[in-house]
Amino acid sequence: MNLPWWVFRIWAKKNSYTPLPTYDTGTKGNRQPEWSKLQSLIGETEEAIPTESRREAERIVAYAWALYVFADPPVYRLDGKNATTFPLSSFIEVAQGYVCTAFDKMQWVENSKFPAEEAFREAMGRAGES
Repeated sequence: MNLPWWVFRIWAKKNSYTPLPTYDTGTKGNRQPEWSKLQSLIGETEEAIPTESRREAERIVAYAWALYVFADPPVYRLDGKNATTFPLSSFIEVAQGYVCTAFDKMQWVENSKFPAEEAFREAMGRAGES
């Protein structure tokens, strides 16, 4: 399975010169592939938050990912000895707060001019819509 395309589009909007490091199979112990963890997060979001569909839960998680990627100051590091090895996995580990914030802001996001919201709309095919 592949990660959803929006994962890479949101990442590239902020980090266009740094490819998103990911892993597909466990490299240490029994780590779950990132796509599996992300699908679990979307399913948990669908169950925990009153959404109309899995697609809506995925939109909330995508927006949460955008909030994580565009956080200021950044919550991940791309260089140095303390670099974040797998930013998506790091996001999934702390996603609950971002998901709650994303859910709270979903009505507002469609017209926002902030970078995270613009990247989200563009990645989800809503750039320029109001």
